[in-house]
Amino acid sequence: MTLTARFVRRSVAAVSMLVLGGLSAPQAIAQAQAPAPGRDFRLALERDTSSLDSMRNWDALTLAITANIYDPLIDFEPDRGFFSRLAERWEQVEPNRWRFWLRRGVTFHDGTPFTADDVVFSTERMRNPKSRGRNVLRNLREVVKVDDFTVDFIASGPDPVLINQFNTMMIMSRAWAERNGAAEPADFARQETNHAVNNANGTGPFIVETWEPGVRLVLRRNPNWWGWGEYRSNVGRAILTPIASPATRVAGLLSGELDMVSPVPVQDAQRLRTSPGTQIVAGHEARAVFLGLDLKRDELLHSSVRGANPLRDIRVRQAMLHAINVDALNRVVFRGFAKPAAMIVPEGVSGFDPSRQRLPFDQARARALLREAGYPDGFRITLDCPAGREIGDRDACEAMGTMLSQVGIRVELLAQPPARWFPKVVGQDTSLFYMSWGNNGWAGGNTLFDLLSCTESRRGGFNMGGYCNAEFDAIVARARAETRPQEHQRLLREAFDVVARELPLLPIYYPPILWGARDFVTVKLRPDGRVFLPHVSLR
Repeated sequence: MTLTARFVRRSVAAVSMLVLGGLSAPQAIAQAQAPAPGRDFRLALERDTSSLDSMRNWDALTLAITANIYDPLIDFEPDRGFFSRLAERWEQVEPNRWRFWLRRGVTFHDGTPFTADDVVFSTERMRNPKSRGRNVLRNLREVVKVDDFTVDFIASGPDPVLINQFNTMMIMSRAWAERNGAAEPADFARQETNHAVNNANGTGPFIVETWEPGVRLVLRRNPNWWGWGEYRSNVGRAILTPIASPATRVAGLLSGELDMVSPVPVQDAQRLRTSPGTQIVAGHEARAVFLGLDLKRDELLHSSVRGANPLRDIRVRQAMLHAINVDALNRVVFRGFAKPAAMIVPEGVSGFDPSRQRLPFDQARARALLREAGYPDGFRITLDCPAGREIGDRDACEAMGTMLSQVGIRVELLAQPPARWFPKVVGQDTSLFYMSWGNNGWAGGNTLFDLLSCTESRRGGFNMGGYCNAEFDAIVARARAETRPQEHQRLLREAFDVVARELPLLPIYYPPILWGARDFVTVKLRPDGRVFLPHVSLR
């Protein structure tokens, strides 16, 4: 067992997965006795990917689709930990060196043999300045070919979690990419394109048959995939259709025109759960939703308070948490499908502690804290929120705004499409904002580093609130370099103690994953939200 696997298995409690109205995920896998492959699987998604190259478009949908076409070296599921894909085994041979032994006899879709050259090429391609996924490998100093089926990854220093995000690095054929002018990823910021944007050549379970952007993507089963022995899928072709309208997706499922839809609006979940012939597949996404706060400016940009920043007062931050009734928010907005959060990391991530408690809902205490902080009449503030980035985001923001207003923090909601909301927040043109963050390689140190390390050091890439605590940074740095599992976990606990005490971010809930499916579909729900087609069987 690798060191990282030990970290994960010692700290991970399996993410709850539930198939409502059908078999549980483990039952679905165990009981699916699939006939010979050849069935069509009709899946509707909320939108289409804009690229078949995840290095150009580093977003959850592109990763979910390309994971069916390309293989990573390793994969991760909370109930399994890290497991083998293109790498048969791996080991941390030195504190800063990981060695991977690769599968032999694997071929790309065009018949080209897979070797270490492709791993080195794909790694360097991911590190290219044009790559949207380059931050995953930010601590990688060098990748070295040892022989045709052995590769070393060398970190800049001791790093027990260097490989934790390798399940997002899809391996591409060097020969194919160079032959087709796609050795570098196309630059998304400049809207560049190349052959790999609209075509694909992986080693994965499905081959691109046709893609009409915005219309449909058809994937054909790869009969030569090395991994079929582990799965019982009988999907011969997957037809992925983007349907933006939730009502149209649900209607297509109820009519039998579709086999599965993702996502399902919460208001339709009970209907699909009880309708003949349909089921709901539900779980919690490995993602935490929290409120971010501008802690850097002396005066907030979007507030009624002049000459001061009320959010810098811990009593105000505590008051905000006391004001938000997460149980009511879950019940009203999410029909019980979400889960209240006490931490900014989800279950399954190292450093997650199920015993931590969030501050209780207590409006009287919230008002008292505001009076103590010098705001007996409260104040006005703008909440920046996405509309349509994930299930229920705008509705959740409206509910939180109402709850905060009831204790005196009068919220003006600015909900915008993700394409406008994200640059505003990342550009720090915000005082209070909704944000969510994923599993980040299942490593709590990664999340702490990315979200809360001092921006002055140019280390924290997404510290939009400007929180800066040198002592906290030192703890996180030691944790990220600590290779002894128990000491690593101790340091993570210490760092999360600081977060719980100082509240630089306010944890709210873990969002639901809601899929609708016909009752003849069995599928395993992954907490990263990917529909992995080898997990799909049709009775």
